[in-house]
Amino acid sequence: MMPHRNKAVTRIEQDKLTPMMVLQDFIEGNARFIRDEIHTIDHKALITQTTDGQHPKAIVLSCIDSRVPV
Repeated sequence: MMPHRNKAVTRIEQDKLTPMMVLQDFIEGNARFIRDEIHTIDHKALITQTTDGQHPKAIVLSCIDSRVPV
């Protein structure tokens, strides 16, 4: 659907996202994780792409305690 592993979400892409699209992306990502389909993420590329700003597709709130899984 929206593989953004090595490409940051742009403002234009963010504006087009619906809650259902983001949820579906999370569900597909979880399914890949369960199937042990691990993908390499180019963090340096993502940092370079977001120097002028970030446009997240979602925000996940979690406990600050690192022993508690998201």
